[in-house]
Amino acid sequence: MVSFQPVYARKRFDITWRILKEYLMITLFKPQTIAQTETDLNELWSPNRTLATFTVRSGFDLCLQAWNFEPGSEVIISAVTVPDMVRILEAHKLIPVPVDIDDRGCVATKAVEELITDKTKAIVIAHLFGSRMPLKEIVRVARRHKILVIEDCAEAFCGRGFTGCEGATISMFSFGSIKTATAFGGALITVRDPELLSTARNIQETFPRQTNGAFVRKLLKYCVFKLLTDSPWIYGLFIIILRLLGIDHNVLIRRWSRSFQQDNLLQQIRRRPSEGLLKLLSYRIFRFQNQDLDSRRARIARFAALVPQSCRPLSFGSDYHQYWLCPIQIAKPEVLIRRLYDAGFDAADGGTSLAVASAGIYEEPSAAKKLMSNVVYIPLDHDYDSENLKRLANLIHKHHYEDTIKEGDWDSQENFA
Repeated sequence: MVSFQPVYARKRFDITWRILKEYLMITLFKPQTIAQTETDLNELWSPNRTLATFTVRSGFDLCLQAWNFEPGSEVIISAVTVPDMVRILEAHKLIPVPVDIDDRGCVATKAVEELITDKTKAIVIAHLFGSRMPLKEIVRVARRHKILVIEDCAEAFCGRGFTGCEGATISMFSFGSIKTATAFGGALITVRDPELLSTARNIQETFPRQTNGAFVRKLLKYCVFKLLTDSPWIYGLFIIILRLLGIDHNVLIRRWSRSFQQDNLLQQIRRRPSEGLLKLLSYRIFRFQNQDLDSRRARIARFAALVPQSCRPLSFGSDYHQYWLCPIQIAKPEVLIRRLYDAGFDAADGGTSLAVASAGIYEEPSAAKKLMSNVVYIPLDHDYDSENLKRLANLIHKHHYEDTIKEGDWDSQENFA
């Protein structure tokens, strides 16, 4: 017997129906050429340093083509990253060298320097979960060794006030479907080397352009998904229907959110963004409100005050954190995920989109593996009332203390929240 209950989705799209309506009106009644839209993006983002691409993967691939490193060269890369970034390096016949992270998701300068060899050409540092780690010391080390710094800010967009660390050669920002200020695709690459920017643009001109029809189909798909995930009642009903059809909603969601197939990755990402995508991206940048991030931070702070200190979001309290995701590190994550789902909260494990880069012949990034194996993403995109927020926190409390408090005594314990 399948019971019905409202379920809070693990992730909601960071876009409103009003913004989608306004975008539609602008597209229909204020036509603009692609060249004009690209000029607008350049002026809005980082004048004379902006490369608008199909995805962050596309921008990364473009710059690697422009640099044309010798095959067998090494690229140091954050141990926790999107697997496709490693695949792109390998497709260019480069050797990815993972550098381990600490329990906050940060990379230590010393750990980077220890991996540098005469074959090292670049360092790729990914800011994780919406936080930003300081890069000044890593940039200093890179310059001393004449190595490029590539800053992966795919999860760290926080408005036009930050377009990347000035010491990085390039900084890459994503506006994919589940990112902050989503445009359902597209990326902005801040390129601080004029020659590199010119070469990358010339290479991109040889790529086929995504058709407006393809972008509209993608937009409609995510509009349906937005309709399903905005309301806990609709999302709960959606999951029930899937179960009756014998479909695991976790599998379906991951399939829907997967941007590219593993086969022929370079062929899939070597595209120019469509006119429709560029217009939506430009509009999102122009209309972005920092108040939205302030509201998100306040919600995270209320949650953090209700849970044990060890269960607070990773990097909580960081000076630069916009909490694109709310990951916590906890024992037996699969048990907590089931417990939360039974209570109407659809959490996810650490294997959603990020993964630990394979070490190959290099030392295994043990800290990264431990971190990601115990990560649970808490669904905090919703504007919970105080009752539901406390209910969510109490479930995490119970799980955290289940080894020290007897199950039979739990109901007699005071509410930890």
